[in-house]
Amino acid sequence: MEKRKKYIYVAFAWISVLLCWQLLSLYIRNDNIFPGVLHLITAFFSLFSDTSFIAAIASTLLRGISGMIFSLLLAMLLARQAARSEAFRVYIHPFLTMLRSVPVISFLFLFLIWFTPEYIPWAMALITMIPILTENLTAGFRNVDHSLLEMSQVYAFSFKQRIKHILYPAISPYLFSGLISTVGLGWKAIIMGEALAQPANGIGVMIREAHGFIEIPRLLAWTLIAVILSYGFEVFLKKIETYRFPVSFPKKDNLEKNVPSFPDTLKIEGIRKKYGDKEILSELQLSLSKEKITCLMAVSGYGKTTLMRLLSGLERAETGDVALNKKYRIALLFQEHRLLPHLTVYENIALPCSAYITEETARKQVSGIMAHLDMQNDIDRYPATLSGGECQRVALARMMLFPASLYLMDEPFKGLDFDLKQKVMDYLRRWQLQGAKTLLYVTHQDDETRIADKIVKIQ
Repeated sequence: MEKRKKYIYVAFAWISVLLCWQLLSLYIRNDNIFPGVLHLITAFFSLFSDTSFIAAIASTLLRGISGMIFSLLLAMLLARQAARSEAFRVYIHPFLTMLRSVPVISFLFLFLIWFTPEYIPWAMALITMIPILTENLTAGFRNVDHSLLEMSQVYAFSFKQRIKHILYPAISPYLFSGLISTVGLGWKAIIMGEALAQPANGIGVMIREAHGFIEIPRLLAWTLIAVILSYGFEVFLKKIETYRFPVSFPKKDNLEKNVPSFPDTLKIEGIRKKYGDKEILSELQLSLSKEKITCLMAVSGYGKTTLMRLLSGLERAETGDVALNKKYRIALLFQEHRLLPHLTVYENIALPCSAYITEETARKQVSGIMAHLDMQNDIDRYPATLSGGECQRVALARMMLFPASLYLMDEPFKGLDFDLKQKVMDYLRRWQLQGAKTLLYVTHQDDETRIADKIVKIQ
């Protein structure tokens, strides 16, 4: 629906409500019990001259915001643990069910006995918000793609980068769904608590006072204030729900020149890896030469991907110290693309280097690499719009831009047709020679070995 039409329909709805209200008022003919629209408008604007107006709104807002923040923090702690541990999730489920099922008025009467009036509205906010937020955030944490976390580990993302570009995008749909659902419930519970507990100030206190003096126009005016504030919170949450953290860059290039140098020859010996009772790798012997390309050929199922994971430190071997990331900076081209869906092609490639180079440098280097990969016009597209072969080239470009001591590639030419594969292989070879890079890649295709200086075949 067009925005203009939407606003017209909303305006028409409000006019209809006011018209019906005025007709009922004329029918009842008693402004003290059912005031007309003009009487309500007068009562509403008269609140602004009330000496307690600001104090009442400020008190309710403070309780609402602090209750929401505390509920969110507690829910995040519970949800994080629940997402990690099925036993903990099952353990807290009855408590959350109880909070969600027990009538709010029952809690309110108990709180009137247990707490002082100032704390009751705040406590009411907690019991209404925490169950929904915890369950939503648990689903959000379980939605986090752990393959992206592994990618961030290999490319040495900072804690802030992991939060902004992996955790937050995965959790935010569940987070804001919970917040938008609970803000209305929490707001009602707070005002109900204020009305019955009668703290020093608050919108609920003003509503109770107007009720006591049978000032219906004033009661309805304060109710309208509560509705406006609640609606304002909801609009604010919907606005920030769409926010996406941009990739941030330094003002000056500070690319580390002292990337740990790779030795002339590195021997990897005695690698053994088992999954349960099944042995994937057994006493593998492998040597890598500095500034050379080594190709490891093996049939499917041998454990090529496992070897890449061991060398990059994502897994541990039963024997053999093979986690090269302890000594060297590693870049890994995963067999899966592992692109961040909310970032563009350019942002996906530049993000791992965003701590070292300026945006201008990143844009220039990414454009250069993508031109060689026949994707110079695609850097502002999103991964969902790309084919498998295009995603593979984006992942390859991300690896090539990252400054590393050793570049590992797991089936690097998968998804590319024959002509494109030859072009990419030629460019990869030129890039390796120009930068004196050290590469190890694995494949089971004979036609993908021609750029290698050394081919290791394992039966």
